[in-house]
Amino acid sequence: MDFRKTIRTAVGKNGRGIEIGASYSPILPKAEGYKTLVVDHADADGLRSKYAAIGVDVSRLETVDAIDDGGEFRQLDLTARASTS
Repeated sequence: MDFRKTIRTAVGKNGRGIEIGASYSPILPKAEGYKTLVVDHADADGLRSKYAAIGVDVSRLETVDAIDDGGEFRQLDLTARASTS
């Protein structure tokens, strides 16, 4: 079993997960029904621009729930969505 399948099996769609830097290749995609909190260095629009510019298929990129600015995770603002898909 590959690591992605191992994680998906362990978390399941009824569990909750956090993905840090999922970018264009999430392990627990919200689009597939996983309850995932996505933390990345930019909002979804910023990630699309960054990766599209180098030829990456960004169709799997999802909503970013919190932007990590390098500070402490406990200080992330999770009350508002950073961007929409």
